[in-house]
Amino acid sequence: MVSAQMVGEYSFFGITPSGREIKLFGASSYFCGPGGSSEGVIANTPEKWNILPLQPQRFGPGSKFVIKFYGTAATTDASDSAMQIPLVINGQPAIIGNSAHATGIIAQGFTVTLAAADEAYLGSRPTPYLIYTANEGTYWQLGGNKMFVSIENNA
Repeated sequence: MVSAQMVGEYSFFGITPSGREIKLFGASSYFCGPGGSSEGVIANTPEKWNILPLQPQRFGPGSKFVIKFYGTAATTDASDSAMQIPLVINGQPAIIGNSAHATGIIAQGFTVTLAAADEAYLGSRPTPYLIYTANEGTYWQLGGNKMFVSIENNA
């Protein structure tokens, strides 16, 4: 079955170890994932992706990087999702995600708390898409390069 891109809004957050949630960036599914990722394959090349500006907030060990999705409809199967998110980790640019350009979040000093596409997405409220927790010695900022995120409804 061919999957279809979920329409909605993405919000990117940093959460401090004390639990303070700071919204860093937000954009529509069309901005974040132009063309979608039907069957888990990104539909276009990085030249068509949008820039996620480097955010001024810097987070340290124990903080969380969270993406939430607020969809216009619900799905129970988002297994065809794809993402590439730029971060600056300990001063070095990195791409995290599940595509060919990703440099690998685990090797970069994070623990996966909630993996992308592990959840059902509700149309009535924001639902976490992923949660990564910074390990000891890891400092990070969001942005600084092109991005791609697409949740696909495969149900």
